[in-house]
Amino acid sequence: MSHDCLCLLIKDNGLGIDLQRNKQKLFSIFKRFHDHVEGAGIGLYTVKKLVEKFEGNIDVESEPGVGTTFRINFRSGKNNYSAAR
Repeated sequence: MSHDCLCLLIKDNGLGIDLQRNKQKLFSIFKRFHDHVEGAGIGLYTVKKLVEKFEGNIDVESEPGVGTTFRINFRSGKNNYSAAR
């Protein structure tokens, strides 16, 4: 994205995700990577759809056993969100 953006960084030190194996499926609906924790597999799918609606993008870095970082980028400017309203 350009320099005129708003960035939201979300980082955890949790289970991590093997992106080599799962990156293509990461934002698929009802997709889960860890069965021993609660979830429905709709969270990442929903967030990605909302971010795209606002013409943003999501970058992901993750390492199994270390954690995951999501960087959500939105274009800044007062008129960028009028189409989503």
